[in-house]
Amino acid sequence: MPTPVQRKSLPVVLTGVDTVVMARTGSGKTCAFLIPLLEKLLDTPKGQNGNHVRGVILSPTRELSQQTLRVMNKLAADTDIRSIGIHGGEGMEKQFNQLASKPDVIIATPGRLAHHLSEIPDFKLAGCAMCILDEADRLLEMGFSMQIRQIARSMPENCQKVMLSATMPKVLVEFTKSGFAVDPAVVRLDQEASVSEELRIAFITCRSLDKDAALLHVLHHIKEDQEEHADSRTGLSLIFAATRHHVEYVTTLLIAAGFDAVMIYGTLDQEARKINLAAFRSGKRPILVTTDVAARGIDVPLIDHVIHYHFPSSPKLFVHRSGRAARAGRIGYCWGLIEPDELPYMIELHLFLGRKPMSAEQKTEDGKTIETTYTLNEMSPDMVHYGCVPESILTMEVENVQRIMDSELSGSLEAESLRALTKVCKNAMKQYRRTRTEASR
Repeated sequence: MPTPVQRKSLPVVLTGVDTVVMARTGSGKTCAFLIPLLEKLLDTPKGQNGNHVRGVILSPTRELSQQTLRVMNKLAADTDIRSIGIHGGEGMEKQFNQLASKPDVIIATPGRLAHHLSEIPDFKLAGCAMCILDEADRLLEMGFSMQIRQIARSMPENCQKVMLSATMPKVLVEFTKSGFAVDPAVVRLDQEASVSEELRIAFITCRSLDKDAALLHVLHHIKEDQEEHADSRTGLSLIFAATRHHVEYVTTLLIAAGFDAVMIYGTLDQEARKINLAAFRSGKRPILVTTDVAARGIDVPLIDHVIHYHFPSSPKLFVHRSGRAARAGRIGYCWGLIEPDELPYMIELHLFLGRKPMSAEQKTEDGKTIETTYTLNEMSPDMVHYGCVPESILTMEVENVQRIMDSELSGSLEAESLRALTKVCKNAMKQYRRTRTEASR
């Protein structure tokens, strides 16, 4: 059954016109461009005289490139169409051999492909029939416009250009108008403010000092829910932190608290990155802590929970992060841990999304308020739920954090690392707050 973006975009792209497709992450957009590409390649003869490459897909990160290659290989399994991946983090000689094998499709990051075009005299794209920019907004925001133009100049004028983007930033509009595409058709499935209808959102307000305790409570809650619904949920949780230092801190804390967690950040060794991502994808380590930059291109379809340890500084970033859950018709959950200075960003998001805020129903007995809770299944997809961790539970989690950090655990490597990272994180947070975009007034 085709997804909405596939139903709306496939007829347009299949006509051969240049196209911009706007759709959120997880909407099925990968097949929305791979299917037309396969159709075009199956209907045209293989290239001759070094013009064997007939399709090029440009991705912002190696992880997204690798994921797209896996999907392409599955779709083309019963054909003679061959695809290769070209991106950083792999040896040049291996890639020279791949290019010499005369592939039909190249799925690449722009920098590495542009480098090969400059260095290999016999490497040509003169037979390319379709060029696809996946996550075009991110490609341009990451500064790849020069490399993309270099690659496009090596293609014939009649090469079809297809761009897929979750948003339509000014830089993408200007890039399109500057000649990359010719009068492109625009397929707009979702507005930029949209998140999946299956995404349940909950915000937990807390003091800065209690954020770690609130995180442990959320993860314990997720773990209990996963045990009850193991047949329908993966329990995979993606946690976003503001800086690399906080990623290290949170991961170390969670491991010390008994959770199976791994981390990814920009300067992490490439081999460690592959190992950690594989452990997360397989469910052996169901919690992945990362930054926004490092998470670009991470494509794990079955993520159940996205947790904002630090709240995003813009609503669009919230949409990008949270779009990793509730994909392909699955129910997903988004959690935000909101400390006082993040409240303006939460209010800005409410206005952006248009969802009504809803707090847990309060009950009274003998004139006193009784703390009430509700389960994940009771969360409404039409509301943004907010509240705080019940004081009795929060106190217990605060004690757990303190026990981990306590000097009595001086022999623990985790405790020693946490104490060292605490100071580093304070300085990193000061720098982050100085450079963070202010919320709209």
